[in-house]
Amino acid sequence: MIGQLIGAWRRRDLSVAVLAVDPSSPISGGALLGDRLRMAGEGLDDKVFIRSMASRGHLGGLAKAAGDALTVLDAMPWDRILVETVGVGQNETDVMLHAQVIVLLQTPMGGDDIQAAKAGINEISDIFVVNKSDHPDADRAVRQLRDMVELSRRLGLFHDWQPPVLKTQAQSGDGIDALVDGIERCFLHFAGAPDAADRRLRRRLQLRVGEILRQLIDERFRGINGTSWDGLIDAVRNRASDPYALAQSLLARLQ
Repeated sequence: MIGQLIGAWRRRDLSVAVLAVDPSSPISGGALLGDRLRMAGEGLDDKVFIRSMASRGHLGGLAKAAGDALTVLDAMPWDRILVETVGVGQNETDVMLHAQVIVLLQTPMGGDDIQAAKAGINEISDIFVVNKSDHPDADRAVRQLRDMVELSRRLGLFHDWQPPVLKTQAQSGDGIDALVDGIERCFLHFAGAPDAADRRLRRRLQLRVGEILRQLIDERFRGINGTSWDGLIDAVRNRASDPYALAQSLLARLQ
């Protein structure tokens, strides 16, 4: 799919950068980084940049260093930057910290109506895509997603953009141009609605700063040596203190 999107944007004379995040093995810690193999041809184009990253156990669908990498890519003259998360699940929502347009790629046989409605990733998506459109159950998956979108509309959950539901076949390229058109329409929509775009940008920046703050705090606490921790934990173990009080005292040390 990413290869097809790269080809479609290149035919429109747009340069493309790709940050592809692959899951790491919880046993060995390694990652296949198969995007480098699947998109070897695209990487030969000097208007295309592909960088693979391993999640290294970081939750949320991205690598820990993805935010910094995207900051660098955003400062460079790429027309489109595409971020691939490790996969689809209810909690892989870190991409909302960075992406202007979020595309959720699903396949047929992904679950029933209730499963589709409850998945958290659905709540942040701007465009829904059912791939493998030649599958017998593809139309059923499209109907489920459209019903979910319509229900969300009736509940007033859409304030500025109602996500379309599209079909593609990545191997043949069917529906790819329509998907790219949908992505470009979403960009144009927010460009023409500056208040909505500003709200989204402020939200992304707020979440990004919070993410960096958590990393900095985590690094500071990891700097406490084992002996110091033993003394601090002893007070909680002996019930002279409690975990909340200890956390507050440690937080005060950062001030």
